[in-house]
Amino acid sequence: MLNKQAIGCIALAGWLLALLSACGGGAGPVSFSQPPPASGITFSGTVSSGSQPITGSSVSVWTANPTPGAPATRLATATTGSNGQYSLNLPVVPANGQLIYLLAAGGDAGNGNNAAIGLMTVAGNFCAPGSNCGFSNPVVLNEFTTVASVYSLAAFVQITGGNVNVSGGSPGLRNAALTFASLVDASSGTESFQNAGACGGSGEPDNCSALRKLNTLGNVLAACVDSNGAGSVAGANLFQQTSASAGTLSAVFNLATQAAVRNDGAGMFSLAGAASVYAPSLASAPGDWTLAVSYGGGGLYQPAGIAIDAAGHVWVADYQQPAGAVSEFAPDGTPLSGTSGYSGGGLMGSFGIALDAQGNAWVANWNGGNGTSVTELAADGTPLSGSNGFTGGGLLGPIAVAIAPTGTLWAADSGNSAISQLNAAGQASGPFTGGGLGYPIALAVDTGGDVWVANQGS
Repeated sequence: MLNKQAIGCIALAGWLLALLSACGGGAGPVSFSQPPPASGITFSGTVSSGSQPITGSSVSVWTANPTPGAPATRLATATTGSNGQYSLNLPVVPANGQLIYLLAAGGDAGNGNNAAIGLMTVAGNFCAPGSNCGFSNPVVLNEFTTVASVYSLAAFVQITGGNVNVSGGSPGLRNAALTFASLVDASSGTESFQNAGACGGSGEPDNCSALRKLNTLGNVLAACVDSNGAGSVAGANLFQQTSASAGTLSAVFNLATQAAVRNDGAGMFSLAGAASVYAPSLASAPGDWTLAVSYGGGGLYQPAGIAIDAAGHVWVADYQQPAGAVSEFAPDGTPLSGTSGYSGGGLMGSFGIALDAQGNAWVANWNGGNGTSVTELAADGTPLSGSNGFTGGGLLGPIAVAIAPTGTLWAADSGNSAISQLNAAGQASGPFTGGGLGYPIALAVDTGGDVWVANQGS
C-alpha cells in the first residue's frame, strides 16, 4: 500500500514484469548434444527441502534466451550426492549479462524417490568471476527459491510438457532477475528482503507479510517434496489445488499466473498443514497469494505520482509539502536519489510525474492547489528548469502531467479548471478551458495527440 514512507503493493505476480518486456510461447529448451571444451567455470551448491538434503536429484544449469519465446540453452547437468551437493563444469563462458538459472528434478528428500520434485533458482545476470556484480555461485535450490524464482520470472517462463523454458528481451528479463535477488540470497537459499527483519510483535517491518506468504508457500511445496510424489496425499492435493499435471514447479507456475488459483487463499493455505520448514509463516489464510513488496529510502515521503523509465527505474514524485522532491529506484528497489531525493528546479508540493523520450522527468508542482510551476529533471536528477521551475501558460495547482508523442507536455491545472501546454524547452501556453473542464486531476494523451482529461469537479 502507499504510505508516507514507502512505495507499496508492487505485486510480484506473473503479469508484473510483462510491462517491461513482452514474452510469448515458443520452442522448448535445447541443450548441447556434444559439449564444447570446458570453460573452466564450475557451478556448485546444494539441493534441499529446507535443511534436509535431496539426494539423486538431476541438476541442470541454463542460459535464458534473450529472444522472447526462443529456446533456452542447457549448459550442463549433474546429480546430487548423499549430502544434496552438486558440482558441474560449464562447457562455455556465458555472455556478460546473460541470465543464468538452475533447475532440479526428482530425487529423494528422505521418504523415497519423488519424481514430482521440481525446484528452481536464479544465479543472476552473468558476469566474470571475481567482478563482484551480484552473480551467485555457489547456489542453493529449495522450495523458497522456487517460489521466488517463479513469481519473479513468471512473465518470461513457459512450461510445456514438463519442459521449463525462460526467455525474454531486455530490460525486462534482466530486471526480473534483479527482482529475484531482492527477495532471495541465492547462495544460501534464504530471504534478502528490504524491511523484513525481526518479524513479529507490534510495529514489524512492512515486508513481513510478503515474507510470511513466501514461507507458507515454501511449506506447501515442502509437504509434497518430502513425500514420495504425485501419488502421495500431499502431492495429489497440491496438483489438484493448482490444476497442475505434475511437478512442484508447474504447481507454483500455475499459482503465479492463473488468477483462479492465486485468489484461493484458503485452499493453498490448507495444504501447508503443520509444516514449519520455513518461518515465519502465515497463521491464517490470506485473501489471495499475490505478493506485495514495499521499498523505501531515497528521500521517499508522501509519494504522490509514479513513472517508470525505459531501463525499468522507478521515479516517484514526493509531495513533501512545502519542499517537494523526486525519488528514483533501481528495478530491485535500491534507492538511487540519495537520502533526501532529488530537489531544486522549482520542486514544491510535487504531485504528478511523467518521463519523456530522453529520460527526463517532468513534475507537476501542485503544492496544495497553489503551485504555479512544472519542474524538469535530467536522467541523473539534475534540475533543468531553473530555480523556480517553468511557469506561465495559466499554470495553477498543476496536479498531473502527460507527454504527447511529439514531446509536448500537458498539465492538468486543478486551481483554475484548465489545462496548460509546455514545449520541450519548457515554454508554456494556455490556459485552455471549456469542454467540461472542472477541477481536472488526471490526463493522458493518445497516439493522435488528443488530450483526455478526468474532471473531479464536473
